[in-house]
Amino acid sequence: MFNSTLTYTRIAMLIATVFGCTSFGALAASPNTGSDLLAGCVAAKEQLDHGKFPGGNDAQFLLTFQAMNICLGRTHEALDFLTFEKVGRDVFGVCPPEDVRTSQYLGEIIKLMRTYPENKRSDFTAVLLNAAGAAWPCHKD
Repeated sequence: MFNSTLTYTRIAMLIATVFGCTSFGALAASPNTGSDLLAGCVAAKEQLDHGKFPGGNDAQFLLTFQAMNICLGRTHEALDFLTFEKVGRDVFGVCPPEDVRTSQYLGEIIKLMRTYPENKRSDFTAVLLNAAGAAWPCHKD
């Protein structure tokens, strides 16, 4: 049997992690929109799929590398969060396959932002949820 209090505590901790319980100052200083992180998400997918790191001059490399790490970390956290059945299915109506990889999710995020550019202006958490919802909606049995 599982301890329901422990389960709901874990859910609360995951929500806090994914939705960023950070100070407003730190939030304002870090990239947080789809547009801020698109190049980083593309670089993260390239790195995972082909082992390529971003190019460019030193300043551009550092900006892309920072965005790549933020995108990769947030995407991986969100995927862990959304594959937890009680949260993904019951709270957000998202049912990613159990064997989905972070690289696949990055592809869905990139596709969403390129297909629907208005998502670039959205908070990156909304982009994560919209991409997962578009790619893996739950189907009623």
